[in-house]
Amino acid sequence: MDDKSWNKQLLSNLPEHFNLEELKKIIYVADSALVTEDNLLTMGDKLKFISRLPETYSLAAFLTRKVFQKNDWFHLARTAEGKKSADYQGQESE
Repeated sequence: MDDKSWNKQLLSNLPEHFNLEELKKIIYVADSALVTEDNLLTMGDKLKFISRLPETYSLAAFLTRKVFQKNDWFHLARTAEGKKSADYQGQESE
């Protein structure tokens, strides 16, 4: 099953396992396949999530330029020590 279909199925099944108060406490972390108009309508304001905005939204390119211009990064994590490790950084915005 592709990610978009899997996310849609998962989102529709969540109310069977969690009540509204529990859903409001959950933060769902997913790749950009989560962010579709259909999934956003399904979630409404019932579920918080963290994801990357897919490039299919023109807003993604605008926001990418904006964060690189702002250049206010904070350290998130490092995968390992050495030359081949990856450093993850982020910025917050609303």
